[in-house]
Amino acid sequence: FSNYLCMQDNDVEEAFLQATNPKDLEKKSCNKKGAGIGVALVIGVLAVIALLVGLFCQPQHVKMKKIYIGSMEINNKQFLPQYEEPGSSEFTNLAAQVCKELKLMYSKNSLLDRYFNHSSVQAFSEGDTGSNTIVAYYESEFDVPPPQQASLDEAIDSMQPPAGKGRFLLKPTDALSVNNIVSQGLTAHRFTQISFLQGCSSRTTFKVFFIKLLLSPGFPNSPYPSNAYLQWKFRADPQHRIQLDFDDLILEDDCQRDFIKIYDSLVPIEKRAMTEQCGYPDQSLSFISSGNVMLLMLVTNEEKNFPGFRANYSPIPQTTLNCGGALTGEKGSISSPFFPSNYPPRTTCVWNIEVSRDGNKFLKVLFNKFSLGNKTEGCGHDYVEINDERLCGSDLKSPVFTINSNKMTITFKSDSSYVDQGFTAEYEAFTPNNRKDASCPGRFACSNNLCINNTLRCDGWSDCGDSSDEINCKCDASQIQCKNGHCKPKFWLCDGVDDCGDSTDEENCAVVLQTCSEFTFQCKNKLCISKMNPECDGVQDCTDASDEDNCECGIRPYRSSRIVGGQASREGEWPWQVSLHFKGMRHVCGASVLSDRWLLTAAHCVQDNVNMSLQVSTGSGATVLQKAAVRIINSTVCKSLLTDPVTDNMLCAGVLTGGVDACQGDSGGPLSFTSTKGRVFLAGVTSWGEGCARKNKPGIYTRVTKYRNWIKENSGV
Repeated sequence: FSNYLCMQDNDVEEAFLQATNPKDLEKKSCNKKGAGIGVALVIGVLAVIALLVGLFCQPQHVKMKKIYIGSMEINNKQFLPQYEEPGSSEFTNLAAQVCKELKLMYSKNSLLDRYFNHSSVQAFSEGDTGSNTIVAYYESEFDVPPPQQASLDEAIDSMQPPAGKGRFLLKPTDALSVNNIVSQGLTAHRFTQISFLQGCSSRTTFKVFFIKLLLSPGFPNSPYPSNAYLQWKFRADPQHRIQLDFDDLILEDDCQRDFIKIYDSLVPIEKRAMTEQCGYPDQSLSFISSGNVMLLMLVTNEEKNFPGFRANYSPIPQTTLNCGGALTGEKGSISSPFFPSNYPPRTTCVWNIEVSRDGNKFLKVLFNKFSLGNKTEGCGHDYVEINDERLCGSDLKSPVFTINSNKMTITFKSDSSYVDQGFTAEYEAFTPNNRKDASCPGRFACSNNLCINNTLRCDGWSDCGDSSDEINCKCDASQIQCKNGHCKPKFWLCDGVDDCGDSTDEENCAVVLQTCSEFTFQCKNKLCISKMNPECDGVQDCTDASDEDNCECGIRPYRSSRIVGGQASREGEWPWQVSLHFKGMRHVCGASVLSDRWLLTAAHCVQDNVNMSLQVSTGSGATVLQKAAVRIINSTVCKSLLTDPVTDNMLCAGVLTGGVDACQGDSGGPLSFTSTKGRVFLAGVTSWGEGCARKNKPGIYTRVTKYRNWIKENSGV
């Protein structure tokens, strides 16, 4: 019944059944009562029909506007400079041809043909294959009933050029050879759900000839605007790429609110998205396009505006890719294109490595850095392939791969979206032998054929990458013997971390509660609580809540709480860091801001001019504030490692394998700890060390907890 009522008008006429005898349709006499009943029945039936029509047919008449954006590649057509100008006759004529092609493609699908409204061309660019191809960027508008939206999305997503030469049945002069169509619904993006009516929306196009500065609105003096939808389109000369480098990027942490997005395109096609960033990211923020165009988009909501970004954009000749090739040396190195910048999308590099067969040499490759997006089944997106084995993600089972041959093929491939920093690797030829150390003379041979120094054997760290250097170890007096045969430093006992991997170091750990001692906190009501460092941790421990008083400190205004080691800091990341300069000198020491009146630094930084001169950038200091992650070292272990005395007023921290440490000019600076709630606490003041970044020579810091009361008494903080 409902299907019958929902037929179109011309179908309804044909749907009524014909009477077998025409006379049966003639009017017959009846009394008025019968006529009244008949009229009432007719009115009742019409009312039911009207109700059912409302229930079953109305949604078909309610249509919503749906916009699809996309690109198509046009073959065998020379790109002209006039195609960059929307007002030129060349642009207008080619845009009209593209719109005809789109209309014909939509006409091949009944669903697309039924709801199609119109198309418009936004821009043209040079194609990937050179000057004989053109990429057209377009928008197509459809008026579609809500129940049909999903089907329309599927039809758009599956749309392909016709088989053969890719030509449609247009006039010969208008025919275009089309391939590589990419299209998607605009409503799939979060930025279409933000109201821009009260904010700002703009699109700016830059012709890139040389390095130039780009700032988000207001940067750095004021936050970016609310409810903003901003686009910057970059276009370089043909046969060039766009490189976009961010010096500063400070947005809200929640990417559902504020974010930037970069596209390898002139329109925001998700399949051409290179990255999405928010907050204060630590990874590489240098991006390179596959062709001569790029789109940067900034989207903000109405709350919590932040400084924004400062970036540089510049052109790069296509010839600078320089990846892949034939390698014949006994050892060498390779890397993804433009490393340490993020590699460009739609890139393929192939290295064919072949060394001499003399001595039946084999090949091994060591990845020093490896970050290729998310690990997926079969590595279907970005990957490195070594002799038919694909690698992706950022967590390799082992950084070393060996091939029982003198030939090796390494292939790097990135798809059309979402790039990463890539990889660096070293390859080396070696001669296999029955003797275990034959390929590593004077060094330890790992099971994966990596060679490491013998001093790294059984030191508690997996230096091989496969833990073969930590198997079957005989532990010394400073180590504990794990049940699995590994040796770990004794100061890792009962520290709450399963360092052994089998919980040996965390067994039989008794919890001792201290009360009313130097390890307790005294509340304002004079009561002591047996909890280390309860101040400003977001938990009320004192009955008078004095442990949570005056807790405006330790919060970064513009970043998240992530910390990584060995990298340059970004502006605003450590807002309490101070550089002390004295008359006639440049930077001498570091310090930390405690309040608007007080700084905290090391005593030897301010004793006298003689000691100050002794402190003076003996090494060459960095021009950008550095940051590094270190681990607290047990005091007993620390005292045994250092020649000079280590007192209980000192804190020992570092990386025992070496390579990470404070050094000249860092004295007085902060050793900080970030809580799970994102608040940063001052744990130590940089003091001294035996050299810099030496193995088993951690740095020494003044233990702030020992001086907490003294600081409060003298400064009120």
